[in-house]
Amino acid sequence: MIHSTGTSILRITSRVPALLLPLALAVALAPTGSGFTIATAVAAALVGTALAPSAAQLAADRAGSRNVLLGGAVLHVLLLVLLVSAAEHFLSQQLGSSAVVTYWTMVGFALLAGLTTPAAAVFLRQPAASGQHGISEDSKVPGTHTETGPAQVAMAEAQADEVALLSAAVVISLHGFGAGPSAALITSAVLTAVVLPILALSLAPTRSTEAARLRVPAPVPGAETAQAEALQTWTDRRSTVSDAGPTGGTSGDSRHGLYRLYAPVMLCFGLILGGLWITALDAGLALGRPALFGLPLAGATLAAVVWLRLRRRSRLPLQRRRRLLGTVLVSAGVVLLLAAVFLPSPGWGMGLTTFIAAVLGWWQSEGLAQLYGEALRTRSQATARTLTVLGFALLIGLLIGLTVAGVVSHEWGRDWGAALVVLGATAVAVQVRLRH
Repeated sequence: MIHSTGTSILRITSRVPALLLPLALAVALAPTGSGFTIATAVAAALVGTALAPSAAQLAADRAGSRNVLLGGAVLHVLLLVLLVSAAEHFLSQQLGSSAVVTYWTMVGFALLAGLTTPAAAVFLRQPAASGQHGISEDSKVPGTHTETGPAQVAMAEAQADEVALLSAAVVISLHGFGAGPSAALITSAVLTAVVLPILALSLAPTRSTEAARLRVPAPVPGAETAQAEALQTWTDRRSTVSDAGPTGGTSGDSRHGLYRLYAPVMLCFGLILGGLWITALDAGLALGRPALFGLPLAGATLAAVVWLRLRRRSRLPLQRRRRLLGTVLVSAGVVLLLAAVFLPSPGWGMGLTTFIAAVLGWWQSEGLAQLYGEALRTRSQATARTLTVLGFALLIGLLIGLTVAGVVSHEWGRDWGAALVVLGATAVAVQVRLRH
């Protein structure tokens, strides 16, 4: 592992292709005007990228991390080329049986491209000083979680992930000025071909892989930092009570209790983000520059990360933050819906969408931080499993949100994508009220 500014840049840029793929695919298919086509193809790419880290770990156990990164980069670039070809062929076809075959071929390439996205983060995580890697299911914190312990490593990796997500959104936005619909996919292929071989050659050719932290497998603003912050708090709490013996769970410590309490809220957060994606894409289409939908996503990511930094110094009581969470989310969703329905100017529509996306990212990150913190308190003996369950609940919500918002915005108008944001925010507000 190299410790330099160049390596820090490499750590971030190597993560960008996996985050860029679903955004670039949405832009590539925007000329179809079909929300269903865009949503399903993007959903396939998201599923693939969610499975990519686990697939990379299994492959590295057999072939070594360097071989997996090099071979995966070659295969990913090839699949991106095939995906670009299938997408352009689909755009040039008329409705008919041949278009249907091309569509499902394109969806298949999107899934495979996602599955082969370079899982660079898996091989870049530093082991804890104790020799444990990632999150230990029954970790004995005192004396083992030092400055390079799992919580500190998780925070460093979260920062790299958030910067990479912001970079991907900015890259997409830059393609809104004169680039073709598939240009962002080509950019992702070039980035993979240049960065991943450098990263692979920087790693030791080992066959062992760490039990990496199971991350939120979706490009969700603030989610990585919220996880890492909750893990840090959980680590500090366990270190203070360790001398009194192991900590136990609460009445919500059962698996069914976890699903009942936390997974539904995560699903609703995913609905909010899915509706926001489609609304932002429609705002870009109204401007004639669909790639500019990266601006609201960049705004949401930046606001989420900034708030999670400021939140640690905030004196706002927890109960008030909980009450404000639902109120702000619903209010922002309503304003977004009104803007989608009534604003006649595409420029004002994109500007207001970016602002509301920042507000949504700001307060959704607050909700994620609360949720992860509570879940880790009640599931202290199954930390990795807790993060995995909540992460996949968030991913499923995003997939449902994308698909539903894409279909209804195509059939009934772009304001219905914003309506899903209101629906998801209202569901979050209701559940927060009932649980607290």
